[in-house]
Amino acid sequence: MINDYFNKAMLAFDKKEYSNAVAYFLQCKPDVNQAYSLYLGKAYFLNDQVYEAIACLNSYLENADKTHSQAQMADAWDTLGQCYAALKNNKQAIVCFKNAQIASAFHNMALVYMNLAATAKSPGSCFQSLSSALNFLETALKQTEDNPMFFHSLASWYEQYMQALEDYSQEKEEPIEQIHGAYHKAMENYLKALSLTKDPVFKNVVAGNFTECMAQYGHFLYRNKKYQEAQVYYLQVIKADPLHTSALNQMGMALFKLGEFDQARTYFKQLLWIPASSSQDVADAWLNIACTYRLEKNLDEAKKALDEALRLAPKDNAIIEEQEKFKLEVSKAALHTSPFTSFVVQPQQPPVEEHASLPSLTAKILTLE
Repeated sequence: MINDYFNKAMLAFDKKEYSNAVAYFLQCKPDVNQAYSLYLGKAYFLNDQVYEAIACLNSYLENADKTHSQAQMADAWDTLGQCYAALKNNKQAIVCFKNAQIASAFHNMALVYMNLAATAKSPGSCFQSLSSALNFLETALKQTEDNPMFFHSLASWYEQYMQALEDYSQEKEEPIEQIHGAYHKAMENYLKALSLTKDPVFKNVVAGNFTECMAQYGHFLYRNKKYQEAQVYYLQVIKADPLHTSALNQMGMALFKLGEFDQARTYFKQLLWIPASSSQDVADAWLNIACTYRLEKNLDEAKKALDEALRLAPKDNAIIEEQEKFKLEVSKAALHTSPFTSFVVQPQQPPVEEHASLPSLTAKILTLE
């Protein structure tokens, strides 16, 4: 009967029914299997009972002898390290992972250093932690070359690295080439993870992160005035996720920058019908549409779009500024059609590119920096 409970516990564990696994394990005697405490500790950890897991795993490691396999010992150290990492006890977690000396432990140790980099208070400590993380990720991949999770974490590392480059280069010129290279490495590793994973849930996670990485690269290219290159990535993002609001908006902005107002409106208008869009998002889309019509001198359509923007966000400064620009454009149009303007020298119209600095448009860009 006791062995029956143990078998039921292992079956529940394999099915990822960790709460049931814990319940069955607790009905067994500890001597039912020499790795009983290891299995119970892992079930506790995966059932979010971290402190109970630590007690079981420490008990296993203290009582293990030479008859226990090296793989089981490494597994125990690795799981114990994950427990301490979950409690933000990074120092103790690293000790456990080093004792494990297996691929998964090196991977988990890399994740700890990535977390340390994210909370670092200086560029030196940030990049030092990132360097350690990369070393451990590469060590893990040398031991196991076909683990999709490792490639996913490596892609995340490159994204974190490029973010650090941007964060710590604000007072000097951005290291453009390094950031370009990091984006391409990140996307390359996301694709490797996608090609290797067979788990549909994890595949969706990786695909979502890959799509977002492409969007962020598009934004980076846009900020550096590479509008045509940015469009390539925005189109891939929109193909993968037709409701990706920032990609739709910035695709419109990239076309606007190139003077392709009609095409820009195509993307701005898509934002009007996305169910999850906030009233402010819709107002911004109407504002951008109004800007394109005004620059085309189509004042009737510009007024309709501007009225919609004002209805949704009447106190928005960018919309109020656009309203003033619209009134000025109407006045100029009236002067052109007035019989008294034949001797009036009209001020030269600014080129289209100058309108790229409209507050309503740059407001959308600044959110990406």
